[in-house]
Amino acid sequence: MSEWQDIASAPKDESNVLIAVGELVGEAWQRCAGDSDDGWWWANTGPGDYSAERVEILHGMPEWWQPLPEPPICKRAQPKRRKASAPARKGE
Repeated sequence: MSEWQDIASAPKDESNVLIAVGELVGEAWQRCAGDSDDGWWWANTGPGDYSAERVEILHGMPEWWQPLPEPPICKRAQPKRRKASAPARKGE
């Protein structure tokens, strides 16, 4: 896992990252379009969403960020292959 970094160095390309606002930590993205909707939004929310507000309005300005961790590798159980049974011999 990466170390926490100052929020000023966070990406401005709308990619999701982890942010910390006091003791609150969550996945969010930063909008930098040059309008009144600019700021931090929780993941899966954004301008125009019903009852969505920027993180800064609800909780204060984030202080720290870090990249999202790599997702876990899914190790699905492989179906067991049955051995093909040998054809029965005559007389068996």
